[in-house]
Amino acid sequence: MSETLLGGGTGGAAAPAWIADLPEDLRASPTLQSFKGNDWKEVGPSLVKSLIETKKMTGQKAYDLPKDDWTPEQWKEWHKTLGVPESPDKYDAYDGELLKKTGLPPEVMAEANKKFHELGLTPKQVKGLIHEWYLPDVAKGMEAQSAEKQAALKRDEDAIRQEFGGDFDKNMGLLKMAMKQFGNEEVIKWADESGAGNNPALVKMLVNIGKHMTESSARGGGEGAAGGAGNADSAKKEIEEMMGKRINDPNFAKAFENPKSPEYQRWIALHDQAYPKA
Repeated sequence: MSETLLGGGTGGAAAPAWIADLPEDLRASPTLQSFKGNDWKEVGPSLVKSLIETKKMTGQKAYDLPKDDWTPEQWKEWHKTLGVPESPDKYDAYDGELLKKTGLPPEVMAEANKKFHELGLTPKQVKGLIHEWYLPDVAKGMEAQSAEKQAALKRDEDAIRQEFGGDFDKNMGLLKMAMKQFGNEEVIKWADESGAGNNPALVKMLVNIGKHMTESSARGGGEGAAGGAGNADSAKKEIEEMMGKRINDPNFAKAFENPKSPEYQRWIALHDQAYPKA
């Protein structure tokens, strides 16, 4: 084999004889330059060995797939290969407004990030599943639920107002009186937040309790004939109105602290008329 110029040109470094005898489209391959030697006897064994090793690798994966018996360190390396962040706090920050709409505090999502990291979720996966799908979907559902709740409360209130008519404010005073007497702040809060406070059946029950309390506040005796039944009924109605006003009007309620006030004297007179002593 005689030496010629690499690539068959007329200038540059002379190529080894074994390369010079190759077809022109192969002579220019940089890969051949890694095999050192001037003739085939020197280069042949290493070239053939390289070919065999390359053939062995054909169809094989460049990495091992996860196995159930992997150690934590092996999983850690695998996660790193996938692009899992070094720590849970490296995931994208959550939208504060979105969390507010869903009612999920940041502390809860911080715990969720720890689980995502433990499971090997990538930032892209967390963003797609949680940021772009789950949280917006929950927020949308919460908004729809809130709107339906408000509509239901409005329907209940309208029904109560229609049934009570002009006695609505008076009856609400009786209701509040019953709630304060037999309930507590926790019960009142529950009734308000759950919507039970607008439930027609519950409202009517509490109003009836308030009426019973008003009647029971008489200072003795059952209802007699004095004054006539008509006058007694009229007095009871005015007592109910005054009870509602005492609940809703702080200035009116303050007058009852003075036994000589006109309001207090009227209160006593009405009870004498509504509930005359036997």
